[in-house]
Amino acid sequence: MAEMKYINALQGLLANRRRVNGLVATRERMRQAVDNQTVKLVENTNDLHKAADNQSAAVNERLDRLIEAATNQATDTNKRLDDIVEAITNQSTAANLRLDRLITAVRGGGSGEEAPAGANVAAAQGDGGAEKGGRTKMASSHSASTGSVADDTATIQDIALIERFSHEWQANAYDYQKSLNDLRASARRLLPILSTPKADGSRLKSADMERLRAVEKETACLARQPLFFPEMFHGVSMARDGTFRALEPGEALHLRAAGILDNKDPDALKEVWDRISRNAASPLRAVEIGSAAGRGSTEIAAQYVKRTGGTLYCIDPWGGSWYFTFLANLQIFDIEHTVIPIRSPSVDAAALFDDGSLDAVFVDGSHIYSDVLADIDAYLPKIKNGGIMFGHDLHDLPNRFDRNELLSISNINNGVVNYTNANGDVSRVDVHPGVILAVQDRFGDDVEHIPGSVVWVKQL
Repeated sequence: MAEMKYINALQGLLANRRRVNGLVATRERMRQAVDNQTVKLVENTNDLHKAADNQSAAVNERLDRLIEAATNQATDTNKRLDDIVEAITNQSTAANLRLDRLITAVRGGGSGEEAPAGANVAAAQGDGGAEKGGRTKMASSHSASTGSVADDTATIQDIALIERFSHEWQANAYDYQKSLNDLRASARRLLPILSTPKADGSRLKSADMERLRAVEKETACLARQPLFFPEMFHGVSMARDGTFRALEPGEALHLRAAGILDNKDPDALKEVWDRISRNAASPLRAVEIGSAAGRGSTEIAAQYVKRTGGTLYCIDPWGGSWYFTFLANLQIFDIEHTVIPIRSPSVDAAALFDDGSLDAVFVDGSHIYSDVLADIDAYLPKIKNGGIMFGHDLHDLPNRFDRNELLSISNINNGVVNYTNANGDVSRVDVHPGVILAVQDRFGDDVEHIPGSVVWVKQL
């Protein structure tokens, strides 16, 4: 009986062992199936990645073709716009010349001969008969005796007319439109005196030459692009009906004759350009990043570059009417043959210049941290050994600010932060954090900050 129980138990164990072996075999089959499925999933995933890469490459290729086509179209459009601007400018110049000749002929008695110098200023002197009569007699004397005292008197009255609309705008604005032709004519007579003072201005007393120098920019604007005079010098825009609209504060700041430069900034920039000019062994090649309306830093730079017979490349993505304002300012400041405008994002335009080909680069584009850093990095290799990179809107040396505080607002144009001056005094000042951080990243405090200004300089 005991043997029988033993045999039954043994048979039960054998049956259990067979079941265990069966389970093990089933587990192996399932593991193999899972492994096979995993392999297929990996293969399918690789196929999907490959297909996605191929599709992405195709999309990128199509995007590149679209970008190239858009760039070509934009270039072609800009060229056509430039041609239109040139045509309009030439047409305007011709029309103004014909109008001046017509006015001269009418005021000269219809003879078609050139009227006496200064004769067409009379209408701008108001309705006083005595002033008109006195001006007419003086003009006749000027015609009869070239180089006489009447010459000086006529020139002085031209200066007075420019001063009237420069310094007494509120009282005379209503007369501006009807006096425009007289203002233009007076300004055109004065320009040669400003450009060659020894030859044409020697007859003027020094006090009168100082008066003329004081309205030099006003005179240039009225002679070359008089419709821009109200916005450049009085912060208003003239409508077709002769009325005026006050410009928005930011717009007025950019469009004024001095541009956005403050206090000692113009003198600081001139000091830097003096250095650049002294070190130049050939005509200057320089870049300005961020030209806006072309007033202020552009005009200062171009005058220095012009003296060397060089070229100033002004880089700005100009939108709307800003580009045409910039082109007009090139005429006003007589720098259209010195400046080459490049309507493009600044970093993209860097590819147009060979390494080591530029004497100087002025950085004043976007003030966002990453943008300033990108501009510095893109143009540093383009500057010759011994050249200069300089820029605008650095309040003081970077170590005078808390870097962490600057980083917290690095994605905005400007903000108020703690500033420690050379004496250790701490104050809150409004600065451009991106400019300070970018200069610190690339140069540390190994830059020159020109006192009284926000101009920084790095000699390479």
